[in-house]
Amino acid sequence: VQTFEGHPFWITDDQGLVYRKPNETSFTSVASPAGQRFISLLLSKEGQVIVGTDSGEWLVWAHRKVTGKPLFRGSLHDHTAIRKITQDLNGRIWLATNRIGVWVWEDQKTAPIHLDGLPNGAVYDLFTDTFGVTWIATEHGLFKAKEKQQNIKKLGEGVSMQVNGMAPWKQGMLMSTASGIFYSQRNQLTPLRTFDETYSPYIGQLLTDQNGQVWGLDKDNLVKWDESKRVFRVAFPEITTSITQLRKTAGGQVLMVSGDQLGWVPSDENAGIKWNNIPNGFKGYDLSGLVMDKGQRIGLATKEDGLWVGNWGNEASWERLIACGKQVHSLAMGEGQDIWGVTDQGLVWYKIDKGNVSCGIVEIRTSVPQKIKTIFVEKDLVWFTSESVVGYINKSDKLGNNWGRATGLDGYFGDSVFAKDAEGRLLLGGRDGAYVCNLFQHGMYEKDKIKILDYGVPGKAAEWNVVRDKIILDYPFNSLVIRMSSLDYWELADIYIQYRTEGLDKEWIYRYGHMLNIERLPVGEYRLHVRMADSYGVWSAAQAVQLRVLGAWWKSEWALLGYVLVFAGIIFVLWKYKINKIKHEERIQYLEKEKEIAIAKEKIEAEERNKELIMQFRQDVAARIHDHIKGDAAAIMRNCEYLEKTEDFKEKGILKLKNIKLLAQQSYDYSKDLEIIIDDNVEEVDKFFNYMIDVAKRYLDAKLIFSKFVSHPEYKITPILRDKILSFYRLVLGNIGEHADATHVQIELRFVHNKIQIKISDNGKGFAITSNTFGSGLKNMKTHIRAIGGDVQILSSSGNGTCVECLVDVNQVADSFALFSRKSDQKDLSIL
Repeated sequence: VQTFEGHPFWITDDQGLVYRKPNETSFTSVASPAGQRFISLLLSKEGQVIVGTDSGEWLVWAHRKVTGKPLFRGSLHDHTAIRKITQDLNGRIWLATNRIGVWVWEDQKTAPIHLDGLPNGAVYDLFTDTFGVTWIATEHGLFKAKEKQQNIKKLGEGVSMQVNGMAPWKQGMLMSTASGIFYSQRNQLTPLRTFDETYSPYIGQLLTDQNGQVWGLDKDNLVKWDESKRVFRVAFPEITTSITQLRKTAGGQVLMVSGDQLGWVPSDENAGIKWNNIPNGFKGYDLSGLVMDKGQRIGLATKEDGLWVGNWGNEASWERLIACGKQVHSLAMGEGQDIWGVTDQGLVWYKIDKGNVSCGIVEIRTSVPQKIKTIFVEKDLVWFTSESVVGYINKSDKLGNNWGRATGLDGYFGDSVFAKDAEGRLLLGGRDGAYVCNLFQHGMYEKDKIKILDYGVPGKAAEWNVVRDKIILDYPFNSLVIRMSSLDYWELADIYIQYRTEGLDKEWIYRYGHMLNIERLPVGEYRLHVRMADSYGVWSAAQAVQLRVLGAWWKSEWALLGYVLVFAGIIFVLWKYKINKIKHEERIQYLEKEKEIAIAKEKIEAEERNKELIMQFRQDVAARIHDHIKGDAAAIMRNCEYLEKTEDFKEKGILKLKNIKLLAQQSYDYSKDLEIIIDDNVEEVDKFFNYMIDVAKRYLDAKLIFSKFVSHPEYKITPILRDKILSFYRLVLGNIGEHADATHVQIELRFVHNKIQIKISDNGKGFAITSNTFGSGLKNMKTHIRAIGGDVQILSSSGNGTCVECLVDVNQVADSFALFSRKSDQKDLSIL
């Protein structure tokens, strides 16, 4: 029973709402339940009679006009009973239900708002005391309701600006306004570029693609944000037609309308824009919105021809839907395949299932009709604006029974824009500025869930790292700062954080604010648990993340393993080196033995050959002596016989005696040569050259001789070389003495670079060299020299003398005949 101005009202089981007039004992039925039971009653301070039913409805009548239809009828969920109704000091109506908690009804223009922080379940009673505090008795215990906070708040105190576009950028939101470019992060508004002659105040429809690049429209040109210059620049100058629509696909690409074509910027914008014709001959000015899902299915909102849905590049797949309105003013797409729009019939949902498109109209019931202008879909909520209302509704509420109204703002919001920043804040941009919405108060996120956004490392580069599966701190860093999504977007001072590190902390550790600073973590791997409490004192469920603190790399297990491997490798290398050294020494010894054997064998072979050469040389010398002496003796005998028979002894005998003397002299010289050839004392080059000069002086008049020689005492000349050289030498001197008629002879003897050079020049009569010139004498010269590997060159002309030059390479002779060696080699090679 409730009494108003002395007039009692009752609710009964069989007659519904009854009323007893003053001074009467009977009751009058003023409202029939009409198939439902009235179970709660309130007479408001404004004189209204409010009744709650067992089916979730509440009915409102005026006190003076209780009979007839109610002034207002509202409804919560089906199968929900409104057990108790009360009114607080601010005039708000509180509805207690049997299973879905408490709802607060502001006025007839808005839907009731669910009271956050109260566990779902049966509410038995509620009461507002004289201090304005509402007490709630539930199956979970007694609760006290706090004064409701605003659920939307303006950014930048005293800042008034018209927001044309917003897009998430870095850790906040980039805004284009009529006053310049602004950046919003954590309720802080920072101007990036103010209005000047280079800034266009008409940039709108901002969006951020999958690469983090911000795009927008400057009147009808596609522009992109240049962070270095802090200015928007034209993206594709080759586009000459006007761009009227700009949207982001479900995959994060940029979708646009230009003229009669749809354009799609792929992930690699350098690849160019992909174009396709708009179906059914539509132009850009015929469209009011568009969306594109991950399957490249496109929805086109037309101004007069309903919604068109089809696949990119397949004109035959397009179909039209006009059941929910021909005039489609705007479109928005959520994370799934659901599309929401605003048509001439109101807020509309569209469902696309395997090519079949259906739709439905969501009725937003208010006492004052609201014409919806813009919409935005995010997670489970659909936000919408009208001229004076910013509202939201759960996507599952297709009847519009439980839509809510954002509080804390005032003004015109018909052409507002919505966007969600990088940290999850929902921002609203209007004619007089930007607002941030507290999404937790609208049920957009459950209060028992928080999100660890990113982390920074003190002392490292000033950047935030996105938290993925694990946080890894490299040596020498062992501290970090973690940022989390806040349970309350502006009451940051009232937020508590608790954290506990498994393996380090036994109890929860308290902190204030939405940022957690942990210092001096020891090396190891941990599991970090974090939970938060909002300004109501309600704690969230704990979130966990793996945390690994790395030590110095030279102390890690891998480093220790590396040290062991390196040490083992060094031991192995040393052992291998020792083994190889032993093998190498053994091989050297083996090779030395083989070399000694080879040298010994060569010595034996050389000795045998030397014996053969000596024997052959002795036989040659003996034969030459025998032949020479025999020849000289025969000549002497002939001369003596001639002397016996001659009658004119005086003249011819003297001549024969001279011949005998000459023959005897030749025999003497020859025997002297043999002595020089065989004598080991004249092996040195200079001694041999001196003997050759003496021979020339005996052959020729000493006055005709000019001689010089360059020797090398370190070398010696073998007997065979001396024999061949002297034979050649005497032939040359003999030719000069007998035929040249020379008055001057120059002899040059050189031993340079292991080569014997003999050059004999005269100023005699000479001779002309032809093919028939070389007789036996000249041929014998060449024969002697070539026998020891040398060469002879003869230069002569009539009247200009003769030059005979001989060159013998003693190394070649030594290699070929083993006839020459250095003194230092005498130990290894027998020298003849």
